[in-house]
Amino acid sequence: MENKTLIPKQIAFGVRLALSCDDAWLSAAKHLDMMNASRPITVRVDTTGLPPGPHFTSIKAYDVSCIEKGPVFRVPVTVLQPQPLRVAAPAPPCLQEKNVLFRPATIVRHFVIPPQEATWAVLKISSESKEKTGRFLIHTMQLLPKRSCRCHEMQKMINVTAETPTILPFQIVGGVTLEVVIAKYWANIGDVVVDYSVEFHGLKPDFGSRLVMGAADGVRAVRLRALRQQDVLPTATLKYQEPVLRPTESKLTPLTARDIIPPSRQIYQLINTYNFHIAKATEVSPIISLLSDMLYESEFESQMWMLYNSNKQLMMTGDAYPSKYTIKLEKGDYTLRLNIRHENKSLLEKLQDLPAIIQQRLQQPITLDVYCSPSLAITGGKKFTSGPLPSGHILPVYFTPVPADKISRSNLSIGQTLSGSVTFAKDELGRKVDTYGVSYVPCEPAKRSQPPRDKDKAKPHDDYMDAVKDFTTNWLAKLGMYYDV
Repeated sequence: MENKTLIPKQIAFGVRLALSCDDAWLSAAKHLDMMNASRPITVRVDTTGLPPGPHFTSIKAYDVSCIEKGPVFRVPVTVLQPQPLRVAAPAPPCLQEKNVLFRPATIVRHFVIPPQEATWAVLKISSESKEKTGRFLIHTMQLLPKRSCRCHEMQKMINVTAETPTILPFQIVGGVTLEVVIAKYWANIGDVVVDYSVEFHGLKPDFGSRLVMGAADGVRAVRLRALRQQDVLPTATLKYQEPVLRPTESKLTPLTARDIIPPSRQIYQLINTYNFHIAKATEVSPIISLLSDMLYESEFESQMWMLYNSNKQLMMTGDAYPSKYTIKLEKGDYTLRLNIRHENKSLLEKLQDLPAIIQQRLQQPITLDVYCSPSLAITGGKKFTSGPLPSGHILPVYFTPVPADKISRSNLSIGQTLSGSVTFAKDELGRKVDTYGVSYVPCEPAKRSQPPRDKDKAKPHDDYMDAVKDFTTNWLAKLGMYYDV
């Protein structure tokens, strides 16, 4: 319960503070009178004179009645000053460094802002030391609001020799600060002098991170912009079918006394059961779209699914990030059990009808047709192969729906989608990393009436039955003559 004797002391609270900062590029008010309510502080940061790289300082608050006791609190301030890119047309914008000495455990960081139209970058690193091989860790990262740092992160170990430059492409987001870290492996003995550069390229579509198409939408137009002149070779391939399932059974129960948070916060678990059938042997990945892209930052305490076959044999378990969990299943019936825990029972009740996606690899990938004009797309004329896109121009390309004969009608159900990837760059490095998702929503298969059966093409059994019927009818007339006598 609230202690009422503290209320007068809280109301009478007041501290006079003196604010100071050691760096000239940050300025704030000199004094702050703290009371029992929140007080804003105005801070001005001037980064015009800062060299490229990270910078740190802090605002220190001292009690004017007793400076000797040190700062009452500190406000840390970190500024990442981006490094300007080298722009020399027609070459792409780049970050370039030469004759950089790397000793074991040496770490070099660069902060740059990629151009707005950039979608991928290429790191080139080379060495002239013929007798030494350098082993480096390359780490790049971009932070977007409300997104995990793993969404735009690349980390890879590479070897650098004097024979040929080592090339490493990676995907980026234009206009967002990019951190590039090059570190020499601590166990790689010896010093190495290297030259490296980071070039930025881009073919930016107008649909964001995923292209969504529907069979009823007709021709789908996509407009492309290029950072510099770039060769365009659009390719869209559907590789998976994604039937959506609803739970056949849902059970919400409280857990045991072991799962009670003191003093009395009860933890509940929700178990959803999904049944599905695999018509042909294929690779399967269960996806819970509401929870799959989050782990520690999820609002729910835990998520885990278990996959069983018809004999109740456990085939696989998994949780977040479904791309890590793929299993090949044979033809048959399977059961997926999803377990979610939370202390709020009402939140779990809302997930009792949570849909699940059973992503299945297609036996044969389906390629979408691409055209350079709406008229050619409608009439099925000459397909678009490749072409240049100058900087500052817009190139529209047109994707057509999948023909009905390419989709298996036996496995198609209402609400099912087809998914895959789409690329636009002709450059091999760009096609490798600058990929986007594509989702295609097919329509329900046509239900046509059967044509009338041709007598000439009747089955032999039908011919035999017709002949027996005619023979019996003829003999009935002959038998009637004997009965009349």
